[in-house]
Amino acid sequence: MSSPFRSRRRAPRASGAARSRTSVLGRLSVPTRMLAVLMIPLIAAVVLAGLRVGDSLDQRDRFDRLHRTAQLSQSGTALLDNLQRERDLLIDPQARNAAGSGALQSQQERTSGAAQAFIDAARKIPSSNRLDQHIQAIEGAVGTLSALRQQADKASAAQVNSAYLRVLMPIIGVNNELAGDLDQSYSPGWATYTLALDTAMTWSERALISNAADTGTLSNELRAAVLSSQRLQEIAAQEFRLNASPADTAAYNRLVGNPAVAAANEAVKAAGGVPTDKLPASVLPAGWYQAFTQKISDLQQLQTTVGQRLVDDFARHSDEAQDQAYNDLVVAALILAAALLLAHYVSRSILRGLRSLESSAVEVAETRLPAAMKALTSGRGGDAGLQVASVAGGGRDEFAAVGRAVDQLHREAVRLAAGQARLRENVGAIFRNLAHRNQSLVQRQLRLITDLEREEPDPQQLARLFQLDHLATRMRRNSENLLVLAGAELGSRTVGPMLLHDAVRSAISEVEQYQRVVVHTLPETALRGEAVRDVVHLIAELLENAVSFSSPHTDVTVDSQRLPDRRQVLEICDRGIGMDAAQLAEANRILAEGPQLDAGISEQLGLYVVGTLARRHGISVTLRPSSPGISTLVILPAELIDTPGTGHAPAPQPASTPYAADGPSPRPLPRPTPPPVAAASTDPATLRIPTLPVPAEPAGAPGHHPPAQRPGRAVGTDAAHPPGHAHDRAPDEAPVSPTSLPRRVPRAHLMPGALDGAGGGSAARDPERVRSRLSGFQNGSAQGPDGGRDHV
Repeated sequence: MSSPFRSRRRAPRASGAARSRTSVLGRLSVPTRMLAVLMIPLIAAVVLAGLRVGDSLDQRDRFDRLHRTAQLSQSGTALLDNLQRERDLLIDPQARNAAGSGALQSQQERTSGAAQAFIDAARKIPSSNRLDQHIQAIEGAVGTLSALRQQADKASAAQVNSAYLRVLMPIIGVNNELAGDLDQSYSPGWATYTLALDTAMTWSERALISNAADTGTLSNELRAAVLSSQRLQEIAAQEFRLNASPADTAAYNRLVGNPAVAAANEAVKAAGGVPTDKLPASVLPAGWYQAFTQKISDLQQLQTTVGQRLVDDFARHSDEAQDQAYNDLVVAALILAAALLLAHYVSRSILRGLRSLESSAVEVAETRLPAAMKALTSGRGGDAGLQVASVAGGGRDEFAAVGRAVDQLHREAVRLAAGQARLRENVGAIFRNLAHRNQSLVQRQLRLITDLEREEPDPQQLARLFQLDHLATRMRRNSENLLVLAGAELGSRTVGPMLLHDAVRSAISEVEQYQRVVVHTLPETALRGEAVRDVVHLIAELLENAVSFSSPHTDVTVDSQRLPDRRQVLEICDRGIGMDAAQLAEANRILAEGPQLDAGISEQLGLYVVGTLARRHGISVTLRPSSPGISTLVILPAELIDTPGTGHAPAPQPASTPYAADGPSPRPLPRPTPPPVAAASTDPATLRIPTLPVPAEPAGAPGHHPPAQRPGRAVGTDAAHPPGHAHDRAPDEAPVSPTSLPRRVPRAHLMPGALDGAGGGSAARDPERVRSRLSGFQNGSAQGPDGGRDHV
């Protein structure tokens, strides 16, 4: 029963050229592709965001530097105040008298402390070329204070004033570092510079005029110093108005409109207008010194206000720039995160659509399409089998387009399946038509052979007629196999119940080597009429397989018993060559599931016929290894068992009776045998039917004609004819039940000695006796289950 396996062809591997045409993106996943698509704009966005954040950070650093420079300018104002107080104590008699003794030394200590604090603060400011130059100039100027203080007593007032101005000017110049750094319509740095210069010149004028008024002498040197200070003060005042903010300009104009400022300006004008080097006290206006003091105080107050506002503005701008940098960084991060989230969402949406299409396509390929093809193949589909449930949905995107393409493929596949189903139906109809025609012809041939047998007196010719009878019966079985292939019934289902013992005898009559079949135990069990034909055909196929693949000198035994759940078990055992484990497993799989009906089944036709008939009635057929040979278990379900009626009881048989039949034999199935198992089990894999010893029939006994063993184990393509056909055979001793078919038994109705001469030298039978028996057989054959002769 060995059967070739269909080889699964592997899909041809893509050539190197085809693989080389696959793009790099074609090897990437969808999320990776989405990220690759977004990579360039993301990189550009990150770069632009980085530039913006970097610019904001640069702005913060610049404003922080300006903020520190403004703070340095404020500390420079304190240093300027201390330097000018120290100078006044050296050349201004009124300031010296007001401060008292020891004031100069204390003031010099304060000046030195303020200078050191200024230099320390300047060194903490981030480095820049211009600021570094100013700091170096300030450090050099402050470094001259020690020598200046030592030479102050020997120098004139104008010289001391000029020396202190050389120290003051680099400190005042720090304000120029604040110029042009704000996006404003005015220059706050230059404004603070000119305001500080105006204040310093006003302070210098007071000291010089006070020194001249104390001595009553205005030397040319002193006059030039006063006029120079006055000129610088006027230029500084004019520049401040041009570069200060409107609010600061308005405050300055209010300041210079003060009567005290007018008195100070009149004193400067009077000192510069005297024609000689004498400066009488009457020339100066009353209260001029206090007027200068008031003007200096107002200018210092305005300078402090403007400087502090710059400090606050730069601090605010620094904080704003830092906040802007943080905001830009957060916005850039949010944009990047939003882009990544959008890419993730879009990729997930694409993946969801792809996975939905994939699952729909897999469902179509693995579930819907096979179900539709199965329904169409089995003839249950009809027009409904051509309906295709859409997987495209109602969308208009590319996924819906692909889904519509899948629907089109599904419809086309179903259409092709429907065409194949119609083709199979047509082929099945052709099979049925050919089978019925062949059966009709074979039936006519059998009737003709029967007539010839009845009228033939020659034993040798009669033996040849019986051989023709066998061949014709086998031809009819081939026709019945065509019916099984076409999915048709073997014949009318109106046959009444039949005893299992009669069904087995009828199946034995289908086997060419019927002499080798030995029945041990058959209980009085009846089969339901609708299953009789198929069960007899199934048993005949198994018997034919058993005798064909076992030695002609061995017997094939048939045993049966009833299980507690009313199922009936038949065991057919041979002592043949058996099957290996792989062949046995494949054969059982085909019996249980059935193979695909294609060209490869031609070598497994016996298995297909048996499996088809078994599945039709829920019969379990299992092949098991035996030692030696194969054991076949046939379990008939309880639904097929019927209670035998009157007249159905089988005739008493010996414990081991060889049933003979002259029916044609099928080409066998592959044959195996099971080991003994417990009788109480209901599992086919473990069930064992108790068998009785079989008396061996001598090889030379009359009627024993073992055929030559056929080579190989090809799966059979013939099938036994059902018991309702006219060529069914059974022993004469067995009574015929009202619902069972009459049996044709080889040599049962022959005249005594009719075949003795042909069989091995026995005495010739009486021709009249042969004719009598054949006439009885002919009368019995005419009584078919339908009340007349059998039909195909």
